Amino acid sequence: MTTRGDRILVLVIAIVAVLAIPVLAAASSGQDSSQAVVTGPAGRTVLDLGVDRTIVVQGLCGDVVVEVSNGTVRVVESTCPDKVCVRSGALDSHGGVVACVPNGVTVVVGAEGERGLDAIVR
Repeated sequence: MTTRGDRILVLVIAIVAVLAIPVLAAASSGQDSSQAVVTGPAGRTVLDLGVDRTIVVQGLCGDVVVEVSNGTVRVVESTCPDKVCVRSGALDSHGGVVACVPNGVTVVVGAEGERGLDAIVR
């Protein structure tokens, strides 16, 4: 036997599911225009997350290899001693950040010109 509360709960879940369909469809479409901004000592590079590619960024103590693959971006190789940036894994969400502090290289996911880092200390 269902109560009034059960019916309300089912209705709320159904409404949330219907509202989530467009968001999930956009996320899985592969036509996301998200970008990653890679900043290093020599400047910055904007990468389209919809285009698979690999770039090498010259850091303060060596090269940092950044890879875009399947809508994600990650640091695959670095000359830094601890490799925290490499172990950070792939970013696919808006606002994600990976920093290779010894090399002075950052990777920020999000549209260019939107919210960036507050500060980078060298």
